Amino acid sequence: MKSLQDLAASFETWLANSLRNCPAGLARAKMAAGGALARALRRHLALARVAEAAGALLRDPSRVTQMLLDARCVDLSQVQHQACWVTRCEEETLACLVEGLKGCLREGRQLEGLAAWLKDAAQQALQPYEGKPAYVGAARKFLLRWTYCSSLVMREVTLASVGSFGSLYLLRLLLDGYLYHLVEQRVARELRQIPLLVAAQKLVGGQDPATEPDLPMFAE
Repeated sequence: MKSLQDLAASFETWLANSLRNCPAGLARAKMAAGGALARALRRHLALARVAEAAGALLRDPSRVTQMLLDARCVDLSQVQHQACWVTRCEEETLACLVEGLKGCLREGRQLEGLAAWLKDAAQQALQPYEGKPAYVGAARKFLLRWTYCSSLVMREVTLASVGSFGSLYLLRLLLDGYLYHLVEQRVARELRQIPLLVAAQKLVGGQDPATEPDLPMFAE
């Protein structure tokens, strides 16, 4: 792991040094592609570190119980009201996701079980758009909605000054990071691209394969 972290941190510098005598256009293209690879590597390494820490958390019943108790301090109605107004998500959908996550914790699910639940959530959200031009826009909007809602939940946790703040924040990092990975993989399959190219198309000078307009954020 340490070797991979060092590689990710130094890769772009090494690449730039190796391209000093290359034509400017070629160097820019290679630096853009290399930068995308380095960022993806750093993101995956960060997710691996978070997953390792979260795995230890989920194996500790006392910490899981404390998270469930502290979750009662979250004013879900306030979160729903603000999230639904900003993102136009359904209150029932948000409540279902929150209860689903609590259910995973009550059942004592480990990383694999939590990952399976998140995969199902992503599948339900994106399945109606499969094979349609709006898929990429829907995937982006799903990530935006999830991130915004999770930030609202953490705001409520912060204001309540709960004892398990660190554990809940770690769980949030895990879910956010893994959901991004899941959506990236799904978009890559939909576009028949390798995942690295999904977010790097414009960076490397290629044409963005998602040529359809994104769904408007505040669509009725």
